[in-house]
Amino acid sequence: MKIRFLSADPRFIACDNEGAEGEPLEQAPEATPEPSADSNGTFTQDQVNEIVVKRNKKVRQQLETTEKQYESLLKSQNLSANEKAELQGQLDNLQTQLRTKEQQAAYEAKKQRQEYDAKLEQTTGQLDHYKGLFETQTRDNAIMSAASKHDAYNPQQFIDVLGPRTKIVDEVNENGEKTGRLVPRVEMTMPGEDGTPTGVQVTPDEAIEIMKNDVSQFGNLFRGNVAKGIGEGSNTDFAGSSRVDISKMSDEEYFANREQIRKQYGIRDRRGL
Repeated sequence: MKIRFLSADPRFIACDNEGAEGEPLEQAPEATPEPSADSNGTFTQDQVNEIVVKRNKKVRQQLETTEKQYESLLKSQNLSANEKAELQGQLDNLQTQLRTKEQQAAYEAKKQRQEYDAKLEQTTGQLDHYKGLFETQTRDNAIMSAASKHDAYNPQQFIDVLGPRTKIVDEVNENGEKTGRLVPRVEMTMPGEDGTPTGVQVTPDEAIEIMKNDVSQFGNLFRGNVAKGIGEGSNTDFAGSSRVDISKMSDEEYFANREQIRKQYGIRDRRGL
């Protein structure tokens, strides 16, 4: 469908009588006859002014009729994206002719504001995206490093555990002053001086150390809490008094610590030893 039969030029409007989907176009009301010249073929200034006003009014009515045709066509489902873009451009040009100087100035100001808001939204989205990447990488790297330092079986596992409780915050020094650095801090619940649970912020290293010392709850997540001194020779005592959860151990971990596990659970072999 090629859009050629409409134009802002009133000459084309006058010869077309159908709009989109075969609907009749809205016709401009009949204008009163223009003033006639005198016997000498001349017009007075008032007559000239009246002629100009009437012709301008007629052109405006024709432009408004074409505007409605364009708007109706833009609602058509039979137009391709390129055809709609072309028609929208023609409509924009036509509407420019219909606006007064004040209206055009207001339209341009509104358009610039919309373009500015769109660019601002795009820039803000990009900043949020890169901020999210920075915070995620900073958090995960700190947790992975601390978990490896404390000899965790699976450092990646601690990202799932501590990640949701970790925030990137402004670092402060001993005087409570900001240092200008952003650092990860983990929200932990610790007993206060009176024993009441209190929320505190600690470093990922401190958080994982707290977990490592809580053998009853997290002991199976660390190598040192399964069998203390593995690979160190004669030291085979378990760290802590709580039993390890063998259901969470891999086959390799179980067989590597089988003797210590049997001792802790009081299991004897078939010989009763």
